[in-house]
Amino acid sequence: MNTTSQSDVDAYQRLQFMEVGETVGPLLREFWSVLEPALPEILDGFYGHVTSTPHLREMVGTQIPRLKEAQKAHWARLFSGHFDDAYMQGVRTIGLTHNRIGLEPRWYIGGYAFVLRRLSDLAVRKYRWSPNKLADILRAVETAVLLDMDIAISVYQDAMLEERAQRQREVDAAIAEFKETVGRVMSGVSGAVEQLRQTADTLSQTANQATTTAGEASAAIEDASQNVQTVASAGEELAASIEEISRQVSESTTISGHAVEGANRTDAQMQNLAEAAQKVSEVVTLIR
Repeated sequence: MNTTSQSDVDAYQRLQFMEVGETVGPLLREFWSVLEPALPEILDGFYGHVTSTPHLREMVGTQIPRLKEAQKAHWARLFSGHFDDAYMQGVRTIGLTHNRIGLEPRWYIGGYAFVLRRLSDLAVRKYRWSPNKLADILRAVETAVLLDMDIAISVYQDAMLEERAQRQREVDAAIAEFKETVGRVMSGVSGAVEQLRQTADTLSQTANQATTTAGEASAAIEDASQNVQTVASAGEELAASIEEISRQVSESTTISGHAVEGANRTDAQMQNLAEAAQKVSEVVTLIR
């Protein structure tokens, strides 16, 4: 069964809208016989023009010889007049490359304007005595160049939009992770705070009990002073009270230790929260 992909439909619609008819291919092939010998000189002028702009000069660097060969292959494919899958894939590669290296469409369009002027001059010199032929050649050349530029820029824009969408997905994932981390941390903090509150209540109760026991010990001492006959009995009661105070002080120390541990856990939970916030900050900084 014969199937047609969406890319095939898009390519057909693009060619149809730009009026790439049956006559365009033969005219392009005819002009290629004129262009091919002149192409090295045109490319020399083109890259001389490109390198006159500082940031473009840095972008091409030492790759000019390789870029010239790639340009020759591309122009040969364009002027073959066959707008097939191989041609479309070649232009797609150009658009993706421009997006990857950060070559904005305005510079790409400016470069094509430079080349198109040279192509027009070449056509005029060749067909100046055949006005009708010249008009046909110029229309075919302009159509091919604009089609080429249209496809490359469309690919550039699609790639740029996909990169933005990917960055947004990364931000959304980071935010979701942050919310989850915050939820865990806040749950832990809430539990730690409740534990601290309970520990504080226990400490308060223990302190009250110690105060009561100390009061009883004081009373026992007073009784012992007033009643010499009951010194032995009061002494035993005093010793028991002092022992109880010692036990409660020891218990208070243990509870205080638990409180410190709870505070430390709370501090660790808050540190986790800070680290999660830092992750989101790093993602947002990267996007900017």
